[in-house]
Amino acid sequence: MRGNDAFILEDVVVDGQSGTLVSRTRNITHTRLLKVEEKQTLTADPRDAGRTLCKNETSIVSNIGYGMNSRIESFSLSRFSENLAKSRKGMLYVLDLAQRRGLFRQRLLIDRRAEQQ
Repeated sequence: MRGNDAFILEDVVVDGQSGTLVSRTRNITHTRLLKVEEKQTLTADPRDAGRTLCKNETSIVSNIGYGMNSRIESFSLSRFSENLAKSRKGMLYVLDLAQRRGLFRQRLLIDRRAEQQ
C-alpha cells in the first residue's frame, strides 16, 4: 500500500421480496483523519413502478483535532457533493449490468436526466 492509497469496505444487500437495494460504504484507512460512512437505499417508487427512488445518507466526521475538524469536514462534504453524480453513474452502471445478466424480474427504466446531474 502506497501512502496515498485509501481502501473502503462496501456491503450491498438486495432484498427481492421488498424490491430494495441497500449499499453501505465506509473507509477503513485514514480513519484518524476522516471517517466517511454512506448508506444508499434504492426502492421502487410506489406511485410509479417504472421509477426508482434513491435515498443517500452520509456521515463525515474528522477527529484530527488541532481546531481543524470543522474545516476538514466542510472541505470533505463539498468534495463528496461534487462526486455524488459520479457515484450515481456508477450505481446505474451496476444496475444496468445486473439487469442485462437477468438478475431482475422486471426491466428497470433508468431516468437519463439523473445521469446528467
